[in-house]
Amino acid sequence: MSEKSIAIILIILGIAGLLFLYFVKPAEDSVYPKCPTRYFTGLNCPGCGTLRAVHSLLHLELKAALKFNFLLVLLLPVLLYGLAAYLAEALFFRKFPDIFNNKIFLWLMGSLVVVFCILRNIPVYPFSLLRS
Repeated sequence: MSEKSIAIILIILGIAGLLFLYFVKPAEDSVYPKCPTRYFTGLNCPGCGTLRAVHSLLHLELKAALKFNFLLVLLLPVLLYGLAAYLAEALFFRKFPDIFNNKIFLWLMGSLVVVFCILRNIPVYPFSLLRS
């Protein structure tokens, strides 16, 4: 399967997933899987609240999205850039600067995720605001 075919399938699945997430609210429906980290340990992982945050963003509710997963909203421009760079190269053969192969950038992002995970599990104000 070519890179272009994979990109087209990714776009179709992404749009279908976003439409489903737009219409089926994560907080009210049990269709969505439970976070195994939270289920088994009671702790919030860095991804806890991501579905609810994306659902809120799709409904243009930025304040709610920030409440559910602050890190996702913070890193969304970086993630969208990565997706756009991949799709542009796969579909149009246009090369964007590749920030994801930079070791410093990857260490910074990894450290940010670990620090966020630790801080959101501290049950003291203001860190308790980071819980989903």
